[in-house]
Amino acid sequence: MSFENVSPTRINLIRTKKTLILAESGRDVLERKRDILLRELRNSIYEAEKAREDLLEALAKAYQSLKEANMTKGSETVPT
Repeated sequence: MSFENVSPTRINLIRTKKTLILAESGRDVLERKRDILLRELRNSIYEAEKAREDLLEALAKAYQSLKEANMTKGSETVPT
């Protein structure tokens, strides 16, 4: 609805108020959606960081085991 050519009548005031209420309601829905998406993004980031920490821990254990195997059996007998 273009507001440039709206005549100042009671019915146009009512229509404009309804349009404003609808726009505010839409804005509220979009704000809630944004909040939910940000929360989901934070959860995904947390899970990715946790998975990375777990992976680094597993790699550190594997590397330590490889070092111990090299010291025990010798580097020629342990496949790398």
